[in-house]
Amino acid sequence: MVALADSEDRRVRGAFIFAGGAATGRASSYGLQVHNISRKCAKDPEAVRQAMVRGHQLVPKHGAAVTEVLKGMLRPAFIPKEGSIFVVADWSAIEGRVNPWLANYAAGEVKLDQYRKGLDPYIVNAAATFGVPYEEIYKGYKAEDPKYDSMRQCGKVQELALSYGGKTGSFDQFAAGYKIAMTEGEVQRAIGVWISNNPWMSTQGAELDTAVWSAMRHKVGSSAVRELPICLTECISGIFFQVDEFFAIHSQKLRRIL
Repeated sequence: MVALADSEDRRVRGAFIFAGGAATGRASSYGLQVHNISRKCAKDPEAVRQAMVRGHQLVPKHGAAVTEVLKGMLRPAFIPKEGSIFVVADWSAIEGRVNPWLANYAAGEVKLDQYRKGLDPYIVNAAATFGVPYEEIYKGYKAEDPKYDSMRQCGKVQELALSYGGKTGSFDQFAAGYKIAMTEGEVQRAIGVWISNNPWMSTQGAELDTAVWSAMRHKVGSSAVRELPICLTECISGIFFQVDEFFAIHSQKLRRIL
């Protein structure tokens, strides 16, 4: 971090790279990976700093492991200039909102109603999967109880891994990324519950798959493609697709054709 900072004012600039993700076109980051820092943050960063400077023991007072403590100090290491603050913004559950809306089915509206009512869709998923009341998980998650945090994380993995027609392989990959340990039976239940509660996905996925491959093979829009609503700008099975104009690039060398 120090090496990347300006030698005069110690500020880091130019960390974000627009559309730097070769496979998805998303923003990426140079050096500091500022877009991908652990969400875990030390509850009392100043106390941890003092302990580190003075050579005091970090574990178990400040965390279960030294690596965990250090990970929690990544975000506090960024300090705005005097008189300024950091403003953090993110798309709230963007996949969970766009996909059911794009599906244009009545079942998708049921999903969207969760957002309209101000519910947390990840907790809705978790409640259905684990058979635990929504409010119980919500309160436990807000209280930072690891048990309920893990449940919500499972609900998030369901949304991210399954919204594009993924199954066991996709779920396992996302679960590993979010540090969720589940048995094979639990994984299958999580997949089955989510698919059952989101019937719009199977129909939409099948139509998109047919339309995309038709567009790639014939380089023209099929009737199935023309009937699809609005646009899809997320990556589906390694292919970018947009209604009426087909941007399709294959495998890991995705690049949008304009």
